[in-house]
Amino acid sequence: MARRSVYVPVAVVAALALGAAFACVPGEDDDLFRGGITPSPEAWVPAPLPAAYCEILVTGKGVKDIETDYLPRVVTCENNGANLEALKAQAISARSVAYYAIVKNGEICDSQGCQVYTCAAQPSALAIQAVQETSGLYLNYNGVLTYGFYVAGDNNTSLPSCVGTPGVGTENWVTYNEGNSGTDVTQTALGWVFNPGEAGFGQNRGCMSQWGSRCLENGKEYDYEQILRFYYGADIGITQAQGPCILELEPSGDGDGDGDGEPSGDGDGDPSGDGDGEPSGDGDGEPSGDGDGEPSGDDGGCELGSSGCACTNGGGCDPGLICRNAMICEPEVMGEDGFGGDTGEFGFRGDELGCECSTEGGERGGVVGLLAFGLLGLLRRKRA
Repeated sequence: MARRSVYVPVAVVAALALGAAFACVPGEDDDLFRGGITPSPEAWVPAPLPAAYCEILVTGKGVKDIETDYLPRVVTCENNGANLEALKAQAISARSVAYYAIVKNGEICDSQGCQVYTCAAQPSALAIQAVQETSGLYLNYNGVLTYGFYVAGDNNTSLPSCVGTPGVGTENWVTYNEGNSGTDVTQTALGWVFNPGEAGFGQNRGCMSQWGSRCLENGKEYDYEQILRFYYGADIGITQAQGPCILELEPSGDGDGDGDGEPSGDGDGDPSGDGDGEPSGDGDGEPSGDGDGEPSGDDGGCELGSSGCACTNGGGCDPGLICRNAMICEPEVMGEDGFGGDTGEFGFRGDELGCECSTEGGERGGVVGLLAFGLLGLLRRKRA
């Protein structure tokens, strides 16, 4: 009897402790996104690539056509609601990630750990256009395929700088490399940080902010090349792979992206543009739109990040909304029990419970975990 009476409180306490621990295990949103498969220092891919890749095996989904199926869906799922130039930058970054996955892994996962292919939204017309108008373009530097890291960033990124606030959402992974080249380019902590001269130097050239790319296009009239150079450096190579699935690109008007298969920046440290970071418009530094960094267009569909629609990359939602269950953007609703506060996009939220996860477990994840393990302890007691 004495032994049993000791076991019961110990079991309950242990169960509660385990419940709290498991309830606060970071979910997929906290998994640093592409950090789970971050390219290692040895696993770099030489560039330029010998040919374009026209198909990709998506884990659990089968083989997909990259240019007509996979990328339009990824661009839509990852950054729907953005305008055309930001979507073009998204397409090139996503294609670079896809090419890397094909060469090193033979397939790519359908999640935030790689890129989201499956979501509630169907490929938008703008996403399809963005993929077509960047057909075969991928990032490279120093003879190495560059892994196109990108995250949501700070959803309040705004003019005049279009630089997000550190610590907000996934902003700490974003790099700002406008005007930087060579060894001055800041690499993102999401990937292996290479030393100059190290084999594979060029694989990590920074990380793009999706909210920031919207700000750059809508507020400063940046085109996709300027957006990419804002995050990956002035000397990032943008090369068109050649193959039967690749379209001939129309001239962009500045001598880049002419579809001749030559890089617009060869990755040798000499940028193809002027690298001065000035907008492509009138150069007066004033925004051409409303300056709020939000997209001005609407394709009539359910835009990721908006109310009632799927969350953007990493669980981002429009201002005033939160991503519930890592799936749908909904308005914040405070109940009588005190749950429902805005947690930001990621991380933990402290409250009267001591620890409550803001991702994957839902807002009552901590309570559910505690109750589950507490119940387990009581069941064990009854059996004893």
